[in-house]
Amino acid sequence: MNLFWKKLFGGLASTPKFEEQCAEMEASFLRYVKVQQSDELREYEELFKQVKSAEFRDNKRMLTTRKYKDTQEYRDLTKYEKLHKSADVTGYYKVLGSKELEEFRKFEKSGDYAKLADADEVKKSELLARMKGYERSKEYKLYRRLNGSYVIKEYEELREKVNTEEFKKSNAFWSDPNRWSKTKEAVLEERFNTLAKSDDIAFYLKENKGRFAEIEKLERVFRDDFNGNALDKKAWAFGFYHKAEEMKRQYSFTNEQQANSGGGNVTVANGSMSIATRQQKMEATAWDEKHGFVKSEFEYTSDVVNLAQAVNRRGGMFRAKVKCDGAKEVSHVFRLGGERAVPRVNIFKCEDGRIEVGIQTKSGYKCEKIKGISPADFYIYTLVWNEKEMVWYINNLEVMRTTDVPSEDMYPLFNSYIAEGKTPGAGSMDVDFVDVFALKR
Repeated sequence: MNLFWKKLFGGLASTPKFEEQCAEMEASFLRYVKVQQSDELREYEELFKQVKSAEFRDNKRMLTTRKYKDTQEYRDLTKYEKLHKSADVTGYYKVLGSKELEEFRKFEKSGDYAKLADADEVKKSELLARMKGYERSKEYKLYRRLNGSYVIKEYEELREKVNTEEFKKSNAFWSDPNRWSKTKEAVLEERFNTLAKSDDIAFYLKENKGRFAEIEKLERVFRDDFNGNALDKKAWAFGFYHKAEEMKRQYSFTNEQQANSGGGNVTVANGSMSIATRQQKMEATAWDEKHGFVKSEFEYTSDVVNLAQAVNRRGGMFRAKVKCDGAKEVSHVFRLGGERAVPRVNIFKCEDGRIEVGIQTKSGYKCEKIKGISPADFYIYTLVWNEKEMVWYINNLEVMRTTDVPSEDMYPLFNSYIAEGKTPGAGSMDVDFVDVFALKR
């Protein structure tokens, strides 16, 4: 596969751009999940149901648009004030509280009241004349007309009503042009608007959840950015891995030209792990297909480092940012290995200065050779392994797919070596980060 044109016209994203996209995607997804699980979002969603309901909107419309003059409170208070200020009602209560009325009402209960009908008796008595004059007065006639009338009954009912705390509170509410802001509903609406404008919820509402379809299937189980000055011994180990502790793990191969030094050629600095292949004499234990383990002299050294202690699994997404420099005769590999020689999955392999990805099984080696990009430049090499297939990517671009799926646990391994028959030389493989994810079911 030639990626030259893909790289030239943007089909293959540059590594910095792809890293930026991955970082943004992960940060956005984590933020999305955090907001999704937050109390603030739950509160927002509950308030949304209330604030956006037809009942809530109708109630707000009524409270904000209803005129005070259209309320019963206004009608009652206006009627009360009109009656309270009327001459008849004012006069009635003035008469009602007068000494003259009090005297006359006592006189009415006396036996002399009947004498008011006898003009001669009235002429003889100053009291009868005075009582007769009061009975004929406009004040008493006003009293007689209004006493027990509907007008006074209505006035007194209104007076009692408008002086209750309940009426005063209700009237104050309806007479206030800013009455909506005093309601509990307005408090809920304000809280809803505050939440809707918050950075996190505004982000959540604006975000397209569909773009997280792939990342939400992943669960990170390991990451190393190599920010220290040595490998984490709880995760990394030098050499090869076997479940059986008695199996040898530190060895080289007689059909290779370098001794694997057990960590002597691995350095961690400046946010990167490097495996150096260099000219250096070393005697090492090596595996020979005919004779088993033997002692061999090597002119070059390199290294093998594995993640079996931290990651030994079936399926997942395996990713690393890798580049290699130096003599093209030095091969560099980021692969998955297991207990047996095969299957062996090359997530990245550089051989003779060329990149390839592939899988070695008992039936042979299936691979994709990559042209158009340089292994001396950092690229992110990814393998997605599910129950049905394996898919390889370089940055954002798919480069290979197969249904040949291993049925055993495998672990990530990095190593550099010089194959038999090659002109030896020095080189290095730099790994900027390693990421491993489980695939959620």
